[in-house]
Amino acid sequence: MKTKSQETYNDAVKILSSENFSCTTSVHCFYYSVLQKMKYILAHTKNNPISYDKQQETGGVSTHKYIFEEIKKRINASNKDKLAFVEEFNKLRQERKEADYTARIFTREEVAESREKANSLRSKLNTYFGNL
Repeated sequence: MKTKSQETYNDAVKILSSENFSCTTSVHCFYYSVLQKMKYILAHTKNNPISYDKQQETGGVSTHKYIFEEIKKRINASNKDKLAFVEEFNKLRQERKEADYTARIFTREEVAESREKANSLRSKLNTYFGNL
């Protein structure tokens, strides 16, 4: 999952740098690179790990929400830093939903902002959980 997360991120960057790029696809990939990193962290953290199989057994809650809530529980940071992480993730998640489910076409500038959010979130995850 760690490799998959990095490959998804790299794919988003490649799509952006291609001549016939899809901004919408890049937003989708940036979001999933963060989600996949969270899944990896949950499976490999020393703080009450959750196997990939158990991450799928959410009791009716969306797997994305479940994974995010479990990560949030494990973040050992100030309330201000934790809130900033939550807000940034929620913004990226909303962008991904718009990319996947609406007719919205993202501009290069908007995708650059999504990329920055993904970079920031991935970096914060490394800070909170170590570079697992």
